[in-house]
Amino acid sequence: MKNSGLKHSHPLVDIVIQHTDRGKILDCARSVLENTDLPFNLHFGPVEDSSNLLLPRRLSRYQTPYLVLLTDQTIIRRNDWINRLFEDVERQSPYTFRTFDANGTTPDPFGDARPKVESSAIFVARRSPDSEENIKTIRSFWDTKFFELAPNPASWVDIAIANTNPTNAVLWETISAIHERTEHPYRIIAICGRRSLAANRNMALAVASSDYVCHFDDDLVVNDPQWMSLLMETLLKEDDLAIVGPKIVGKSGRIVRCGADRLARPIGNGRPSSAYTGVFEVHTMSSCMLMKRKVVPRFDIMFNTLDFEDIDHAYRVRRKGWRVMCDARVELTHLRPTARGSLWRWNHLYYHLKHPSTLIGLGRVRGEHVD
Repeated sequence: MKNSGLKHSHPLVDIVIQHTDRGKILDCARSVLENTDLPFNLHFGPVEDSSNLLLPRRLSRYQTPYLVLLTDQTIIRRNDWINRLFEDVERQSPYTFRTFDANGTTPDPFGDARPKVESSAIFVARRSPDSEENIKTIRSFWDTKFFELAPNPASWVDIAIANTNPTNAVLWETISAIHERTEHPYRIIAICGRRSLAANRNMALAVASSDYVCHFDDDLVVNDPQWMSLLMETLLKEDDLAIVGPKIVGKSGRIVRCGADRLARPIGNGRPSSAYTGVFEVHTMSSCMLMKRKVVPRFDIMFNTLDFEDIDHAYRVRRKGWRVMCDARVELTHLRPTARGSLWRWNHLYYHLKHPSTLIGLGRVRGEHVD
């Protein structure tokens, strides 16, 4: 199997938490976030079909050199757990796996004793392709009978969260709110590498496997358990809709944005939440964007550490003939303070220089930026 994506210039790790019928997935996820210092990508949710996880086709989604498989009954207890695993496997062959406990202790995986289900965990160093023989050996230690099966990929959503600081307390508020207040089937893909946001979003797209992807900022809070169901309802109403997003408000309750207009100006900025309550078309969307996977191109990594990578993405989708909608029935809260920046700052000008047609009328902008 071709596995050209595996690189190990730095120890980036994919951590996959398997949902079981008697575990605590949120407690497990929190223990990973609080005790993992190295860059990592976290995948969890009640939709992963573990019986198919260890197949070459599925493993190829995880394109990092190291893979951690946890059941949600495992609570990580030490902040050096991953380093202890690295020290053990670096002395071994290019493709190595170890079962381990919550402290990162690695017993001999070829012994007679199987790992207990209550702390089932496997660390895989994949510095060479995933062969059928390697995967078969790992599967022999990965008991799937306790795991819940996934629904059809057409019925759930991959929620992709790009983050550059996984120890950030705001990220945890975002993840826990999604888990506690989302009735629609979902899987969270939290990309916590020390790269640009655009690069992290690209990596999330690479591992997403559902028919629908929701790009979600790491400082938003879900307020209504029906939020995803309402966005999905709008997205599926018309065939030419590609992106649907919610109304974003600040802690004060005033609108931060309901999408953006042709000049990338936030619609409704500063107005009361009650000013926008329906479903309407906008030029671009940002912060939270639910998309049909079949029309999602890669984010533009040319933005690097600059802003506007999500607005640029929505603009390019729209230029291809797809429509972008704001469903203001759905309201999400923005946790970080949002300062109104100048239209002439570099990030904004870069966006307009890249898309010259948006420059028309830019010099005539005055007052409240709402169409």
